[in-house]
Amino acid sequence: MRRLARDARTRRAAALVLGVLAAVAALSACASDGPPSEAQAPPDETRAMYLGDVLEGGRTYRLPGGGWLIDVPEGMRLYYSFQRGSADTLAGVLYGLRDLGTGSFIGIHQHTGEVLRHAFGETPAQVSAAEARLDRIAAAFRRLP
Repeated sequence: MRRLARDARTRRAAALVLGVLAAVAALSACASDGPPSEAQAPPDETRAMYLGDVLEGGRTYRLPGGGWLIDVPEGMRLYYSFQRGSADTLAGVLYGLRDLGTGSFIGIHQHTGEVLRHAFGETPAQVSAAEARLDRIAAAFRRLP
């Protein structure tokens, strides 16, 4: 019973985060080309990413739209859980991933490279561990040259 209550809280929190991320994406302007990043050619083993995919650690994936790559950290699994906005609008798209290890969410804006995130945990130590994992995921995003 306790697990069901926790799952319901997690789903409600996730829905709230998705709503906030969608609102931020709708309000963001494409005034920037994104944060400075090391431009590297994608490796030959780069895989396309589709909504609903589970991304395995140790592999490189290309986000839809072709502007970003993510080198998923070893030992992690990410679920490509949502995409908000439209590539045809100035606001662009916010691509969202769920860390299957913690249930936490992270998203990256297509044009600006702004990273939005929300860590989940029942204790401060769990939230801190989730934040550390999100730091590793955020560092794994890079722009295509």
